[in-house]
Amino acid sequence: QFYSPGIGWEIEVKQNYGIELGLFDNRIDLQVDYFNNNRSDILLQRKTVGATTGFQVMPWQNFGEVRNQGLDASLVLNHTIGEVKMSARGNFTFARNKVLEYDEVPQKYEWMNVTGTRIGDRSIYICDGFYTYDDFNITGEGINRNYELKEGVVKSGLSGDIRPGDLKYRDLNGDGIINSFDAQRGLVDPENPEIVYGFGVSAEWKNFTVSAFFQGAGNTSTILGQADNAITNKYFNCFIINYIYFCIKKLHLVQV
Repeated sequence: QFYSPGIGWEIEVKQNYGIELGLFDNRIDLQVDYFNNNRSDILLQRKTVGATTGFQVMPWQNFGEVRNQGLDASLVLNHTIGEVKMSARGNFTFARNKVLEYDEVPQKYEWMNVTGTRIGDRSIYICDGFYTYDDFNITGEGINRNYELKEGVVKSGLSGDIRPGDLKYRDLNGDGIINSFDAQRGLVDPENPEIVYGFGVSAEWKNFTVSAFFQGAGNTSTILGQADNAITNKYFNCFIINYIYFCIKKLHLVQV
């Protein structure tokens, strides 16, 4: 343990610009807000303190910095027909953050850096298809058949027994083997939703009210596995995420 007298509160500078409109005797109510918040002096455990300092555990300091900006909007419509009062409402929020300071040693490759990405971004591998029989030198028959990757075919450090039909990942650094250096951060949406929205309708007649409301989230992703990180649980998590991306690529819905 060590003494840290300099630890203090985080500092946040907030900017908020909004507009509120009520039209046609408040039959239409519109509110829109833009926000831009910068939080600094975030408490984090240092990562760039040299071992020559003698610390057995890296110290905690107010060092991190994150920017968060986005839009918040809501719309309410009111209308009366006879004795029936009807209303519809909707809301939409978009918020995106960016890590400005993480106190990390610059990684070997830029796609591995946390700085410049979003909170909740994951490092995943990009699927380039499947290994085929043409990728192997095949010897033996039946249960004694052996598969040896041909010269020039990307090898995988995620699994030692590669066979035809296994997923083939993209070799980002071109060293001929798939390892942690080929996991790209920020390729898919983060764990925390960037978009939250909702809409609903209601009708009131005398003492009776009927209403319905729906809510959803967007710009988010999840990994089906025990770990929250594709590198930690390499085979299972990478299979799920990249199999989905491979299928999307084949359907030409997006380009990876």
